[in-house]
Formats: sequence, C-alpha cells, structure tokens
Amino acid sequence: MRFLCHSLFAIHFLLVAKVFANDFPVNADTALPGEQPVEEAKKKKYNFVFAPIPIVNPTIGNGLALAGLMLYKLDPKSPASITGVAVGYTDTDSWGVGIMQDSKFSEDRWRIKAGVALALAKYELYVADIDPDFHFSTEQEMGGGMAQVLRRVTSRLYAGLRYQRARVEFPAPEAAQDLVPEDGLNLDIGGLGIVAEWDSRDHNFQPKAGSYLTFRSNFAREDFGSDSEYDTYAMAFNYFRGGFRDADVLAMRLSLCAASDETPFFERCQFGSSHDLRGYPVGRYYDDAMYSAQIEYRAPLWWRLGAVAFVGAGSVARDFGDFGSEDTLSSAGVGLRVLASKEQRLNVSIDYAVGRDESTFYVYIGEAF
Repeated sequence: MRFLCHSLFAIHFLLVAKVFANDFPVNADTALPGEQPVEEAKKKKYNFVFAPIPIVNPTIGNGLALAGLMLYKLDPKSPASITGVAVGYTDTDSWGVGIMQDSKFSEDRWRIKAGVALALAKYELYVADIDPDFHFSTEQEMGGGMAQVLRRVTSRLYAGLRYQRARVEFPAPEAAQDLVPEDGLNLDIGGLGIVAEWDSRDHNFQPKAGSYLTFRSNFAREDFGSDSEYDTYAMAFNYFRGGFRDADVLAMRLSLCAASDETPFFERCQFGSSHDLRGYPVGRYYDDAMYSAQIEYRAPLWWRLGAVAFVGAGSVARDFGDFGSEDTLSSAGVGLRVLASKEQRLNVSIDYAVGRDESTFYVYIGEAF
C-alpha cells in the first residue's frame, strides 16, 4: 500500500510485519544452499514470534514497536503464511497500529496479502517551491487498508492486482503554503493497480546470488473511492553476487518512481519513506520523478555479528528529463548486523548514514534491500 508502506513513513511501526511478509520461510524452507533442511517429522505446525523493536528514525523520532507474528503453512509445497499485528510509539508523539495477513497456498501458485492500519505521524514538511529551506511542522492522521492478489505466471514470475483505500487528514497548518490549505486537508484515497514480482534469489533474507525485481502501479480514480485522480509507478531491481570472501555479499539496487501531475504531495516520489536513500528524512526531498542507485558490501565478522558499508546516489525532479548533476543527492554509511534468528537467518540492522544535510542512525529488522 503506497500511502502506508512507501510514501508514509509512520508505517515504520509495522516494519517487522512488513519484513516478515516477504516470503518468510518456516523450518525446512530456511536452509541455505548446501545446508540440510530440517526433517519433515521435526517441523512445527505453527511458529510464533513476539519482539520489541527499537524505532530510530530521522523523521518520526525514537521509540519502540511491539510485534506479534504467527507463521504456518497452508500446504507442504508453499512458503509460510503469516498473520501479524504491530503497535508502536515515538518521542514525537507519533504512533501506529496495524494488522496484516500474507497467505501462500496451492503449491505457491497464489499469494494474497491484506492489511489495515491506523497511524499519526508528526514531522517537518519542506516546500521547495517557496524556498529549499522553508518548512513547517505538521501531523498526518491516516487509516485504511489494502488487498493484493498475485498469481504465479512462470516459476519466477508473479503478477496480479492491488487495491488500496485510506483516509488521510492534516490539521490547519502553522505556515502559509500551497500544500495544506489554511482549513486543513482531508482526502479519501482509493486506487487499483497492476503489480508484478520476479524473484531468483537463493534466500529471502540473506541472498548471496540472484535478483529480485518488483513493479507496482496505482491508478487512483473516483470509481475506486478517491477524491482526486492520479497515477503512480514504482520499480526496483536488486542484484546479489559473492564478494571477496566466500561468505561476503555484494548487493546492488536500482529504483525508479514516477507520479502524475495531480498526485497529492504525500503520495509523490520521495526519499526517506524507504531505505532509498538512507540519510534523508521524509518530507525533505520529493517530486514527481525519482531515481536512486545503491551498492552495499556485506561481510560476516564473528559469532552472530556482521558489518556492511554502503554508498548511493539519487535525485528527485519534475520528470526524468529534468535530472541534472547539480541535483544529485549522495549517501554513504556503515552498519552493524546482529543475527537475531539462526533458524530464519534474520538480522537486526543498525546503520549510520550520512546524507547531504545531516547524518542519522537507523534500527530495523532485515536488510535495507
């Protein structure tokens, strides 16, 4: 759901559920290439995960999220299905709560996701049309849900549809500008789009080889429950290969985003709503077109510890023809990885990133991409 998972950073509270939704494997499916899977007789019918997760975010502040997940298989030849709930709060008085369901069945021919969430995000919103440094404090209330259905087309390719519906509200602003009217802003968002995934990774959480391509579109129309009509598109390509040592990984990512002219500002392409690029808060750099490219080197160190180093660059503009070298934003940093689950090969990540304007820490579950 773009308004929650991409454009609206408050869904950081659902980070745990969002990460686990990416084909979370149970027991036998978690074996890395060359490792022996768990015997069929030793499989558990259900796995339960309860975790407190620190929130360290340059936009919404610092706090804590609590997540509970139930993992189970609907049939032996499908990846795990997941039911999850998460709630969180930060020191900026931002908060969020959500429920998600990710079902995979019929020998993984069908993948269905659905979720609902409520959140309040307090942050600084910049208005570049007035001045690059002009900004004001705002708060964004949101509530809504999404449903996505994917059907396997080939052994690696899934395609389907995604529907989202939400209510987004902003109070009367403290500063005059065009984004939020003086009486505040209340919008209904509703859209239907085509989505697709192509996945050849050798592991979902710690891939050492392969690639992962995602495409997502959204067409907001009055017939779908939207107050305004606009289109958004997002595509990302991740590639993984070995590093200097057998256990090292070189990971690369290219992402693109485009939005039509009538797209609300909170649905436009922007840095900070995901980890493209790290080092930039939401509300600072956004427009109708965006690109970013990243390279990250991942190296195990000792015991459950590992380290990463990353660099990246990207930009936002009115359209792809307006990109120029003077608009390029850079990002670089290092990170620590702690293997939280040996069975699931899942890390807790702590990153320090330096962007154009500031530096910041991130704490999250899984890898940046």
